[in-house]
Amino acid sequence: RRMGLLTFLDTDEAMKSLAKYTAFVSHQWTGFAHPDSSGSQYNSMVQACKTLSSTQDYSIQWVWVDYFSIPQANADQQQVAIDTLAVYAAHSSVFIAVAPSCKHADLGMDLDARSYFGRAWCRLEQLAYLTANSHKRSMPAFLCASKGLLPLFEEAPGARLSGC
Repeated sequence: RRMGLLTFLDTDEAMKSLAKYTAFVSHQWTGFAHPDSSGSQYNSMVQACKTLSSTQDYSIQWVWVDYFSIPQANADQQQVAIDTLAVYAAHSSVFIAVAPSCKHADLGMDLDARSYFGRAWCRLEQLAYLTANSHKRSMPAFLCASKGLLPLFEEAPGARLSGC
């Protein structure tokens, strides 16, 4: 921090200044101990950001993802971060739900868009984004699944995009 090599979002003003460059990514964990044991979700996240940057004129430079944006080892710090989820959602220019077809590493069950929408945590992230951005004229939100990049909500602008 003292060397100036990292950017810290310690204030609301700092977060607002980067909001137009920030994507909020929602996904379901594919294992109990690791969020993406096969790497399929990470690949989908990267592809979704690239597609949105190149076809929808989003300049995504910052990505909020639970695993590296919320402390995982300290329960107290984790809860504080979870309590600010709506703040991070509010300061994002786009919401991306990542739900590629894959298997849960521990249960062996199929995971996809259907299982994503059945998870309370994923719904909470969507609700946080919608609530925080409901005053805006548009709330860009996309689903990156096996059929490409699609609008997440019926009100979302844009047609189907390839690349997910």
